[in-house]
Amino acid sequence: MVIITEENLDHLINIVNPKGYVGVISIGLITTDLLLEVDRMDVPIVMIDHEDHLISCDLVFNNNFSASEKVTNYLIGLGHRKLQFVGNISFSRSFYDRWVGFRSTLELSEPEMTIDASLSTIHPRAFKTTFSDWLLQKKQANDLPSAFVCTNDQMARRVITVLEDNGWSVPRDFSVTGFDNLEDSYQGTPTLTTVHLEKEELGKRGVEVLIRRLAEKDSPYEKVLLEGSMILRESASRPHVETIDIWSK
Repeated sequence: MVIITEENLDHLINIVNPKGYVGVISIGLITTDLLLEVDRMDVPIVMIDHEDHLISCDLVFNNNFSASEKVTNYLIGLGHRKLQFVGNISFSRSFYDRWVGFRSTLELSEPEMTIDASLSTIHPRAFKTTFSDWLLQKKQANDLPSAFVCTNDQMARRVITVLEDNGWSVPRDFSVTGFDNLEDSYQGTPTLTTVHLEKEELGKRGVEVLIRRLAEKDSPYEKVLLEGSMILRESASRPHVETIDIWSK
């Protein structure tokens, strides 16, 4: 086994001997140029947590769509009727699937559920200013959501920080959920309601799929989805009574 972290295409060509590998497992976001070069090695490829439409291969993912449905339905069950998704959905397939799970859940729910896509392409570098301006506009229009579903735990922490900087409190004024169950999710205040993903199991299944591909080279490509589990913590609760009264008027 060899672990390669080189992302420069020219360097990769010089350090990788195609005859020295029986298969490749890619993890996370990899550029198309790099993947195409690996594909030319003519060995099986298994992609973990990423998909490229120019590469035909086996895929192993967490079921981000299903997990996002669970989070969104949980918030709806608590009584939230205005929910906002936050994060750059174009960054990765996982983020996009989380957005689609959120959106489809709202589309199948009650008519007053709202979907605002304006924060679904937000870039982390411009987040604080963009999100603060968005909150001000929504506050002036009396159209603030009561819950934020974020692409991951880091984005959820950014959301909470900006909300607190603007004088609000989580979960008293807003509920916020994350994704990934990173260490920061349970060490910060408030602790984050999030989704736990089986990262080690992703690696195991990736190896299993590669071994199967080596043994059955002509079998159909498959996409393996691993279910995540919700972790209920402090950052999500029932919406504030006064907020519910405003919506009902």
